[in-house]
Amino acid sequence: MKDYYEILGVPEDASVDEIKKKYRELVKQYHPDLNKGDEEAAKRMAEINEAYQVLTDPKKRAEYDAMRKGGVGFSSEYYRPGQGFDFFDSIFRDFFTDFPFGSSFFNRTATKTKPRGTDINLEVTLSLKDVVTGCTKSLRFFRDELCEECHGTGAKDGKTKTCERCHGTGVVENRQSTPFGVFITQTTCPTCHGAGSVPEQVCPVCHGTGVVKRQRTLDLQIPPGIENNDVITLKGQGNAVKDGASGDINVTVKIIIPPPWRRKGKDLYTEVHVPYYHAILGGKIKVTTATGEEKELLLEPGTQPDQEYILANEGVPDKSGRYRGDLHVTIKVDLPSKLSPQERKFLEEIRKLHEGDNKKRFGLFN
Repeated sequence: MKDYYEILGVPEDASVDEIKKKYRELVKQYHPDLNKGDEEAAKRMAEINEAYQVLTDPKKRAEYDAMRKGGVGFSSEYYRPGQGFDFFDSIFRDFFTDFPFGSSFFNRTATKTKPRGTDINLEVTLSLKDVVTGCTKSLRFFRDELCEECHGTGAKDGKTKTCERCHGTGVVENRQSTPFGVFITQTTCPTCHGAGSVPEQVCPVCHGTGVVKRQRTLDLQIPPGIENNDVITLKGQGNAVKDGASGDINVTVKIIIPPPWRRKGKDLYTEVHVPYYHAILGGKIKVTTATGEEKELLLEPGTQPDQEYILANEGVPDKSGRYRGDLHVTIKVDLPSKLSPQERKFLEEIRKLHEGDNKKRFGLFN
């Protein structure tokens, strides 16, 4: 004899509200629509349904409890396995009228959903200048398109006939007998793939598929400020499919940033090498920006190695185009490995001028 209390996981003195609450939890876990193809889940749900019908009905529960305690027999008329899930679904709907899947979730009649073509995944490589200014890139690819000969029907001259397997409904019915009743499911017809019709004669160009493969070129507009690994999606421009909607084109962006350039959000970072005397004396230097333009930068006298300067609004625009980052320039001071006689002479004189600096700086009385 089945233990309905154990099946639902409730104590023998559980109230109807407690039983309903537990039942709701089990339905979310074992309902066949959530476990398609899982026979064990279907059997488990049938047992849960049977236990629920008995324990939430006062008369059935009293008779069942009496039988468990050795009293009168339990009448099988209260639970008919032949009911299948018709009764169960009505209970399920009562509990979950606001279930996120919507009311169609409980409809055991298959709906004819249109097939969808596959997506085309492409990749485009951009330079740093492309990111700053925006650009247009041409991409070549192959795409499935509706056959012009048969207008995407797959039939010669577009002539079709009613599918003999599904009789034009686009779905086929499957019945499965179990100890708990007859389960009826409907699936898309494998012969016409849900269309309800088949070609009288197959199209000689697409061989019945309704699509042909063609090479295409796409001129893709890249907006300024795009990020590495961003994906640009073109809805409905992917592969076509017979009697369905086309997929999408997904273009993944790859940005090549050569050293010493770096990017951090809207800001750019680079390095500029200057001779040591320029760093000491200061003055104007030329800095090449990400777009290839040259901008003047005024160095302060006594600029130190790795000192940073900022060129405002020479970074990357944001995607709205309203703001633009800055260009951070790190100064790298180049020291000569060899000196001309004249350079050595001048530096020796400079050294003599500063020979007492260490004594003055670190002297005993300082």
